[in-house]
This record gives sequence, structure tokens and C-alpha cells, in this order.
Amino acid sequence: MTFADSQIVYRDLAGPWGNFRLFVGGKDVTRFRGVPAQIGGYQLQEPYGYGPADFSFPQLSNLEVDQWGTGALGWFDKGKPVSLVQVDAAGARVRTVWRGFVSVANPTNAGTSIHCDGDLSGKLSLRDRHPNLFLFTKDIGRWVYNGLAQCGVPMLPHHGAVTGIMVDSRGRSGTYLSFTDGLLAEAQTDGGGQWTVMPHPTRNGYYEMRAKDRTTVHATAYNGAAGVELDVSSDLQEEPTSIYGSGVGPDGQVWVNGRYPNIVQGTAPAYPGAMTIGATDATTSSGSGVSDLIYKLFGAGYLDADAASTTYNAAVSEAVKDLQEDAGLSQTGDVDSATWTALYDQGVTGLSLQEAWVAPLAQVSAVRRWNRTSNGSLSTRNPGFDAKRIEVDRTIDYGPAAKSRAKKHAQRELSRVQTGKNWQGTLNLTADLASGDVAYNAVTAQLSRLDITAGMNIKVRHFDGDTLFHVSGVNVSGDLSVSCAVDTKARDLMTLGQILERNRASRQHPARQWLRQHRGTDANHAQVQWSEVGGRIFTPVTCPANQWTVFPVVAGQSGQVGRLRIQTSASPAAFVAAGFAKKVGPHYLSSKIGDPFAVNSDGESKWTNASVMSDVDTARALLFAIGDEKQPGGYAPRSHTKDDGTTSTAPITGLLLDDGGFDYHTFAEPIIYVAIYPKTATVIRPQRIMWPVLETY
Repeated sequence: MTFADSQIVYRDLAGPWGNFRLFVGGKDVTRFRGVPAQIGGYQLQEPYGYGPADFSFPQLSNLEVDQWGTGALGWFDKGKPVSLVQVDAAGARVRTVWRGFVSVANPTNAGTSIHCDGDLSGKLSLRDRHPNLFLFTKDIGRWVYNGLAQCGVPMLPHHGAVTGIMVDSRGRSGTYLSFTDGLLAEAQTDGGGQWTVMPHPTRNGYYEMRAKDRTTVHATAYNGAAGVELDVSSDLQEEPTSIYGSGVGPDGQVWVNGRYPNIVQGTAPAYPGAMTIGATDATTSSGSGVSDLIYKLFGAGYLDADAASTTYNAAVSEAVKDLQEDAGLSQTGDVDSATWTALYDQGVTGLSLQEAWVAPLAQVSAVRRWNRTSNGSLSTRNPGFDAKRIEVDRTIDYGPAAKSRAKKHAQRELSRVQTGKNWQGTLNLTADLASGDVAYNAVTAQLSRLDITAGMNIKVRHFDGDTLFHVSGVNVSGDLSVSCAVDTKARDLMTLGQILERNRASRQHPARQWLRQHRGTDANHAQVQWSEVGGRIFTPVTCPANQWTVFPVVAGQSGQVGRLRIQTSASPAAFVAAGFAKKVGPHYLSSKIGDPFAVNSDGESKWTNASVMSDVDTARALLFAIGDEKQPGGYAPRSHTKDDGTTSTAPITGLLLDDGGFDYHTFAEPIIYVAIYPKTATVIRPQRIMWPVLETY
């Protein structure tokens, strides 16, 4: 449209709406050289407020390119600020409708057109964010504030909004736009809402981070009325019943939320009595009940390692609720005997990873056929299972993220999509709307369609009853028609646009199902990677004196272990340790090696006998062997024997620590079998005993 006299004062849009004024480089160029500028269109969006816009100037010749930025054209050039302002009939400024800067200039024989990027989104897209040199954890609000500050964009409140959502800096590179997009995608509230970044309502040029308003009715439209065209759809694919995910935890290891039935490493501890928030080891009958609970919850994938402590806190309570949900128990967050039984499945025997599977981070109860114990074993049938319910899966690559945070995000997302109506599409307007929430024929005030902005909510009456839509984007065309991207779930414009585009494509393309089945996901390779349970034991292993005890440790299919650490407790012991790539049992080791502390006639340990080692290595693929009579494990950080061969005064600590590392390749299953031979009876409590050499973080 042009700023012709007949169009500057709009005809009864919502009373005397006023005029548009266009400023470029701080100059009012609505009429430059007596010729009106032209508006191709502009977009408003959530988040960031302002999207792209297009303007043109028929009076700017392509013969004047060398004069851009100088003299009479000092206002015009790439990078110059652009704003579209509403003024009232008296010429007083009402508000800034759109703000951005010139990003593309195209001079032609017919004049010069410009494409502009939105003020915030454009600046963020032009700057690259480099990875942090060190790992930091901050509130999402602080990360967003820091990102905008790096791009020279002021934001209130100073230092960012407090969201209560803590994230670390890993993997957050690319442009500052993608950096901020990622943060906002993670910034979900417990109620399923989401934080966003929008222009500050009173400080011109400033931005603020705030929770999306999903309840205020800013305007009312009447479905079927002249000038109102609603084009929306409800897609079953956008209503997942199960959300899966994978990522990389704070320790650099891949997690896939795996479940590992039939993994038995030791004897399950007896029920230590009821536990609730505030409980400690000292308040349990075993003296280690809370520690056992926490480490087993972590091993079963309900709790992050960095959230563990020796106190039953809120994070532990939430993890217990997740376990109780999977087991079909009442979600109290407190541990009773039934919860303890579900945590430590007493009925599982043997060792096998063949039944290992990837569990959803969040799932609608109606599609869960079975209640399960913590390791994924079948427990009882879920009485709430609905065989007629269509199952819809969604898999999310969370990248560098703690599993607990990803699980919380998945639960919130599932709650959002499974609650209320799910419509998305466009609301096209060539007429104005009623201001506020009003019934038909009760309109007291109008809202110009040109006053609709991203972040508003519009109630559409007479559609699916009455339906409240959130406006994620607004596109104003040259003919003054307005197209709003609307959604009942208040998704961001980028997300909503992807949904609409995919829906259009999928309805026309017969290969939709094939493409969905062949999408790549890290979860497809989870069973050959060193994942979240790798290198750990989750139940106490009792080791009798002068006997071999063997327990399995899940690893990857092959790789390199960079560190080995075994701590015996109860009665710290001196011991010998070995690792095997194939299944091995105590009886086999007793027959082939016997007592590894025994010495031959030449004074050398039988454990180091070449024929014995060759036999064991050939048959069971020996990976490491540490300790003998002269230098047993269990004296770290010192050693039992000095370099000169004399005995040291180092006390027994029960700790074996080795940073030499070893390569490994497992065979039937990705398991390393660890064998222990202690001189005195001892216990290996739940702990991490192996650390892999990680290629990526």
C-alpha cells in the first residue's frame, strides 16, 4: 500500500485510528521528495516482537547508490534503523507498531526496495555465540539477559528474570538467535506455560522476559462474520501420548532413559523403614537407607547424579513419585514397603541386556500396558490401560542436558498438549474485532485489526463452542488485511509455522509414514554406547574373605576406560581386582587362579604366572588385572610397597585407584565382568567404578 492521502487516514477502522508514519535512519520519510513511501507488509511475532518487513521508495533511483548515507540521503543505507509509528489525527505519537533495521537494499529502475529484519531477532541472528571456555550453570533468565547484552540490546529487569530453571552452558553455540530460541524452548513453567521475550510495554527500545499471557481475552471475533476467516486444524500428531528423549548429562555421558531388566549386581538391601522429605541415613534402620534409595533411583534413571545427596529432599521426592507412577502406586513421594519393592525387584534373576529398552520420559497412563519396577521389569497390568487409545510418540534430542530437566520438560509438554483444545492455523481479518471478551451484539468498543499484536489472545465465538486462541504471529499486508498465526497451546511462531508447513506437506505426500519411520535418532544406537548406567553398580556387593566375587558392570560395546576406582567399605580390605570381556564366574576363577595372593617357589605371585594369565586371557578376554601379594589394592592414595621393595606404613583405606586406563571390546553383551578377591570380608557399596574416555561432551 502507499501513503497516499486517501489511505493515510484509514476509514473507520476503529474510530479515528490515525496515521502510519515511517522513519528510516531517524528521519520521517513517509513522504520523501513529495512521493509517498510504500509498505509491502510487516510481521509481528512471539517471541521477540518484531519480524521481517518490506518497504519501497519509488523516488530513490538506482543512479543514487553512491550517495547512500551521505547528504540528503544520509538517512538511507544498510543497517539504518527503521520504525513504523502510529500517530493520532492530531499527529501525536501513539505507539511504535514495528521496529527493525535495513538488512537488504535492492535498487532497480522502478525505485529502491528494502527488506528489514526485526529489531531483536535480526540483531540476534547476525551475531555468533562462541562456546564458553568453562562450564557454568545459571538461571535461563540470566542466560537470556547476557545474550541480549552481548548484542547491545537493553533488557529489564537488569540481570534477567528469575525463572527458577537452571541450565548449563554446554552446546550453546551458533547464532545468538538460535541460542535464545533454545533457551526459550526449555523455559516452561510447572503449569505448562512458557516464558517469552517481547518488547517492554512502557520502555521504548527495551525488552523483557515474561511468562506468556494465555488467559486475558484481548479481543473477540465471531466465526462466520464478514471479514473473519478462520482456517485451523487439529492434528493427532501434535498430541503425543509418549515423549522419548536422549541427551548428554553433566558428566559428559549419553543418556537415553534406558531400562535394564535382569541386571543383578548384588543383594538388594532390606526395607529400611518409611522415608519422607527430611529423612537421613541416620533415621533409617539400616543406617544407609536414604543413600541406597538415592543411588538406586539414579541408577534406574529417576534422579540425576548431581541432584544426589544423603538427605531425602524435594528432588528425591519427585523421583519417587515418578517411580510410583511407573509401578502403578499412589504418587505420594514417600517411600513405603511397596515402593521399596518396586525399586529393588526381588524376583529378577540372571543377567541379560537382551530385554533392555528405552522408556519414555513422560507417558499418558492410558497407553501404558504394564506397571513396572524401577529396572523396567513387568510388575502388574495397568488397570487404566485403554487398548483403543491411539499411541502417538515424539522423540526429542535434548543435546547437553541433565535427564531430570529433560524429564521435567517432557512432563510439562505432555501436560500441555493433552489438556484442553488443540487447534492451530490462521485467523485472516479484513474487518476489525470487538475489544475484550464480549458476547455477540454486546460490542461496546472495537479493536482495530492493525492493533493486534503477537502475544494477544482472541476468543473466537461459535467455533468448537467458544475457543480462545493465542496469537503467535501477525502479518499485515499492503491491502490492510491481517493474517494471524493462532494456536490454542500458545506455541512460539517458529514452532507453529513448522507444524502448519508439515501439515500441508504431509497431507499431499504419501511418504509421510516412511519418513517418520526413517528419521534418525541417537536412541537407535543406545545399546552400543556407554550410556547412563555405564560404569556403575547400584546395589551393594558382598565380598566374602578369600573368595572370588564377580559382578557385572554395563559398558559400551567397545571403547576405552580412562579411570578405575573401587572403594570397599564396612571393613576396608586389601584386594585383587580383574576385569573380563566375557562372562566369568567365581568357580572358574577359583579353578584357574585360586588364591591370587599366593606365591610360587620363586617368590613371585601365582597371579602373575604366565601360563595362568595366558589361559585366563585366551578364554575370557582379560581386560585388566590389578594387585598381588606385594602390591594389593586397597591402600590408595598411597601404596603398600615402596619403590625400593620395602613395606610402607600406608594404612588400609579399602580404595583402589588406577588412572592407567585400558581398551576393551565386549562380545555377547556390552558388559564388563569385574572380579574381586579380598583378604577380609567386605562390601562394595553402590558407586561408580569406571569412567570412559569421552570423545565428545
